[in-house]
Amino acid sequence: MVRRPASHLSPFEERHLHLSGCLLLDPDTRPAGLTALERARAAPMTISVDPSSHAPLGRVGAGAFRTWTRGVDVLLPNLDEGRVLTGATDPEAIVAGLTGDYGAVVLSLGPAGALWARGAERQRLAAPPAPVVDTTGAGDAFTAGWLAAWLGGAPPAEALAAGAAAAATAISEVGGRPPRARRPRRTGP
Repeated sequence: MVRRPASHLSPFEERHLHLSGCLLLDPDTRPAGLTALERARAAPMTISVDPSSHAPLGRVGAGAFRTWTRGVDVLLPNLDEGRVLTGATDPEAIVAGLTGDYGAVVLSLGPAGALWARGAERQRLAAPPAPVVDTTGAGDAFTAGWLAAWLGGAPPAEALAAGAAAAATAISEVGGRPPRARRPRRTGP
């Protein structure tokens, strides 16, 4: 692995940390995840966290996870993860139970779309129609689309639409990655 100084990073890369909750859910990687959060908060950077998986989240416990991630700018749980984090089952109750700890919550609802919440504000978007071939990677695709739009300055409704479009593309193909011919080309180092 070639290590380069941070000076090679663009301003886009230097201003945001997206943390996969997997780092926090595994005791072996938890210190790295907590250190990343600490450094991003000190930078200061915007921070988003995806809880990653409801079963390990349940084993770690909602209280611990919420303590570690409290105050991040955006929490991006899916419905099952939101249920674990709040004990609620209704999407509105889930986001209401989370918005006090996070700047905003983007709750993905699978085929029912997604719900964005900040304080008392809400934006809901239905999932676009798409053939379902394989749901592998749909949540990650949604998160990537939402984050790219939001970090680019899009308002919540547009960011939700970008996330939903990315998820619709992901579910229309087998596997978590599009065929090489459909992947964007990398530019730069």
